[in-house]
Amino acid sequence: METKKNEKAMTVAVAKKEEPKRGGKTQSITEILEIQLKEIQRKKRLADNRDVFISKNKSLEEYQKLIQEMAIDDVFQTEDFSLSFYAKNDHRHNASFSISNPEMLLKFVVFLRVEIEKAVEKIEKELLQDIA
Repeated sequence: METKKNEKAMTVAVAKKEEPKRGGKTQSITEILEIQLKEIQRKKRLADNRDVFISKNKSLEEYQKLIQEMAIDDVFQTEDFSLSFYAKNDHRHNASFSISNPEMLLKFVVFLRVEIEKAVEKIEKELLQDIA
């Protein structure tokens, strides 16, 4: 009877779970956690960037509606909207370029919204990449 117990003990193999290896080295739990935390922080930054893009796109959508009305009215320049680029000179920002033509502004807003939507899609794909 004692031999049967020994035989049973010998035939039952306990499967050991191996620790993840990186470059042939066994990683400690601390290293694994650090890697996971860095990935979580990276995805948090991506999600935050996505939120900013979505918010900016909603604002641009409202501007687009208003600018379209001006473009329909065939206004050449408006005081209500302008697009300006600034250059920093001697600790001050000077307008290097400014335009207030509704048709040009509308083209810019439409282009920018399309680019923002592409960026949001790219971020969303990256956020969903590791989810099965």
